[in-house]
Amino acid sequence: MADAMQADPLPPLARETIVVAQNVGLRKWVERALAHRLGVAASLDLQSPRGVATTLARALPGAGAAQAQHPFDSGPLAWRLDALLGTLPDEPVWAPIRAYLDRTDGQTMPLATRLATLFDDYQVYRPEVLAGWARDTAPPADFAHGVWQAELWRRLVADAGGTRDRASEMLALLDALADPEEALRQTFPEV
Repeated sequence: MADAMQADPLPPLARETIVVAQNVGLRKWVERALAHRLGVAASLDLQSPRGVATTLARALPGAGAAQAQHPFDSGPLAWRLDALLGTLPDEPVWAPIRAYLDRTDGQTMPLATRLATLFDDYQVYRPEVLAGWARDTAPPADFAHGVWQAELWRRLVADAGGTRDRASEMLALLDALADPEEALRQTFPEV
């Protein structure tokens, strides 16, 4: 990589994008190794594979405007879940959540944080499940708490004001990559 950067350098103010594993330690190592090898390592954009995929998905036509805080990123998602957990109706589907909240004196934020992490993982590893839940498809058999999770996900999607979740973005990206030339023409017509 260092040889390629040295042989064909970018203009002075351009940023070099490098995809590395989703690990801060590896990013620092790559940065230091390049600085050691090249004498300096500046204007590097060290992204995770997930970050690159998100950037590509949000550049597709119909992706909507870029947002500083996406409502389906784990931080904002935790706050949105906290608000929802405090207002759940007294219906049988919510019995497991109510039982949990009764054991924790009604503290919703710890559960909201755990659920935000869970939904964030689903967006990466199980996007087809979330897409199904958004379309009212029954949860897969291997989801022990799928009924209330599906209902909670549907409420989050409805509350997002039309913003696509990361799972939908990734599925749209996969569809676009099935015909990359057409996707490039639509996304970057000037090319």
